[in-house]
Amino acid sequence: MEETLKQLEGNSAFELQEDDYITISVSDRDPVRAAEMANYYVTVLNEISTELGSQEARNNRQFIEGAAQRTMARLTAFEDSLKWYQEKTGMLVIPDANSSSIESVAEMYAYKAKTEIEVAILERTVGADNPALVQSVSGRRHSAEGARVSRTARGASTR
Repeated sequence: MEETLKQLEGNSAFELQEDDYITISVSDRDPVRAAEMANYYVTVLNEISTELGSQEARNNRQFIEGAAQRTMARLTAFEDSLKWYQEKTGMLVIPDANSSSIESVAEMYAYKAKTEIEVAILERTVGADNPALVQSVSGRRHSAEGARVSRTARGASTR
């Protein structure tokens, strides 16, 4: 059995290409058998890839559900704190629904939460040190800073 495995290993080659494709080469006296073996490798690798993709999707869903639950818990805690403050002081705090500053802050927090979730998923998928991820996070920070300045200027001009 060990000899057979050694021969199979010696007659099979797997090479990862730059475009993330895998090249499979199988040598055998019988070209039909070599093709069947290579095709079997492809079938097994596809099954593994499908399972890993499904597991990654489950993990991402669980992560997003957890983030949503934590956000809801923070929102509930904030609402409870506001209610406690209003009861303690007798003051009713009603935000101005037309206030552009409240809207801007809400938009920035929503963008921040969305970006944090996207970055966390990418870190789990490609690794935190991946150059594309580092560049994407850096670009998003600059974009967010520009949006913040734009919103601040817009808020100042509506006053």
